[in-house]
Amino acid sequence: MQKIGTYRRLIGYVKPYRGKLAFAIMCMVFYALFESSMVYFVSPVLRAIFYQSPPELPAVAGGFFDSIKLFLKEKFDLFLLSGGSFVALKKLAIILVLIVLLKNIFFYLQAFFMSQVLQGMMNNFRNMLFRGYSRLPLFFFQKKRTGQLISRIVNDVQVLNETIAVSFSNMIRDPLIVLFYFALLLILNWRLTLLLVIVAPPAVFIITAIGKHLRHYSTKTQKRVADFTSILQETITGIRVVKGYSGEEYEVKKFEKSTSNYLRNMLRMIWVRKLVTPFNEIGAALLAAFILVYAGRQVIGGGGFTPDEFIQYIVTLFLLSRPLKSLGESYGRIQQGLAAATRVFEVIDEPVETFEETGNVDKNRFENEICYDNVSFRYSDDKPWALRNISVSIKRGEMIALVGPSGAGKSTFVDLLLRFFDPTEGRITIDGVDIRNIKLSSLRSLFGIVTQETILFNDTIARNIAYADYNPDRERIVEAAHAANAYDFIVSTPNGFDTYIGDRGMKLSGGERQRLAIARAIYRNPQILIFDEATSSLDSESERLVQEAIDRLIKGRTAIVIAHRLATIVKSDRIIVMKDGHIVQEGKHNELIEQDGLYKILYTMQFNI
Repeated sequence: MQKIGTYRRLIGYVKPYRGKLAFAIMCMVFYALFESSMVYFVSPVLRAIFYQSPPELPAVAGGFFDSIKLFLKEKFDLFLLSGGSFVALKKLAIILVLIVLLKNIFFYLQAFFMSQVLQGMMNNFRNMLFRGYSRLPLFFFQKKRTGQLISRIVNDVQVLNETIAVSFSNMIRDPLIVLFYFALLLILNWRLTLLLVIVAPPAVFIITAIGKHLRHYSTKTQKRVADFTSILQETITGIRVVKGYSGEEYEVKKFEKSTSNYLRNMLRMIWVRKLVTPFNEIGAALLAAFILVYAGRQVIGGGGFTPDEFIQYIVTLFLLSRPLKSLGESYGRIQQGLAAATRVFEVIDEPVETFEETGNVDKNRFENEICYDNVSFRYSDDKPWALRNISVSIKRGEMIALVGPSGAGKSTFVDLLLRFFDPTEGRITIDGVDIRNIKLSSLRSLFGIVTQETILFNDTIARNIAYADYNPDRERIVEAAHAANAYDFIVSTPNGFDTYIGDRGMKLSGGERQRLAIARAIYRNPQILIFDEATSSLDSESERLVQEAIDRLIKGRTAIVIAHRLATIVKSDRIIVMKDGHIVQEGKHNELIEQDGLYKILYTMQFNI
């Protein structure tokens, strides 16, 4: 049932293209009609060559299909053989050319419109996945590998493309061809044809069983693709560490192990898929042997079949095996695609950030205070508390510093304020309004963020500074660069503000990247600033330039600073000391240094006092 539901849901995405699909299906009908009609001319050609006059029809019992056969023979014989054999052959040649021409016209039209449907759907799937990623909560990305997420958009959607192509091409066109061929077989000899149908269920059962195995192996294969994609992405991203630790051979072996697993599953999948062809051909051989004996005896005995009908029946049956074989292979490919569809729908169905729906308050200004009201948080029920019973207020214009050992809850403290997560208990308010009631876009517009791990994009310097602004102001970009102590190094680059900085800004030094991040925050002109270890990984000169830019940026704004280097926060209006998710101390630097608490211990250790 789940398989049927997945397939129905997948087909449902064709709705925006139903007009083009309907036209493509109509073209498929005509294509199948002309494709199957060609075989009917086998008998007239033989009669035109071997008979000077229409042969006498064998005596057959009256019936629907027999009547159709007699009617068609009479009309074709009258039209074709009335002028002699050579004239009949010329007529057949003209008809054959017209049929082939029309068949290929309709084939091209159905392929053209079907490709628009397929490529449009695949483009929509990729866009949906990317939009889905952008709306998923932060914890989703914390539990997934980057390569796996990339594989969903690249590999799984490609498999989906092949599946839908099969569904709307082979699974519509081939059954139509089968239907027309089958109708012709019934007209030629309905008794023999119905007898052949009896042997079809075992073949269907075998193909269905093969399809189930294919889906199983396809799911495992797609996971293996995601695995080696992840290793590839991680190795390229961390190539400095790989080379610095001489880990090239280690990564190669890890990658080779992953691709070996992929190869093993792929070979199993191919092994199962290729079983369809032998089963089809063995079945076809058995049928052919049966028909040769059964129908041949009727020809020899002069009952039920004329020689030209016998040849026509054999040719039709032979041609029928091609679309039947294609249908068997298509079923296997659809099973592979359903496995990919399941993985794609897992992302689409993942709960997204629905805060826009629950929050309806526009909050464009921060006027008084931020208040944490008995806030507790943990990432899941089986995890320890990351924050516990946090109650603190931050006044407008204050600079608040968060300090404490790793794992104390400092980053979680600001993640809750930005609504990357919601409190498990308690609430956070801005000017008395619960942030869960504020529209997410409105809430986050209040903040500017500068982190230790500077995130830049493979774009120009100007577009990185004016990130997410569809109509960037060049003058503001230059002003932000000056304020961030970034202008001088920017104008020294080959194309100035229009210089591309490479993947994650790797063409720049750490200090330059950090100053661009600060320029980005300045350009946004936020009312509340968050600095998360903004200078911890810089050399002394870079730290000085960055710290100057931070001091310039903080003036007149509310700032929350997470820092390990305590020298950078001694001038803070208030320092909040955290340990194991609790606030253990709070006050100014001078007050805390006089107390025998955690802050004094951290300060003493850092400065070797």
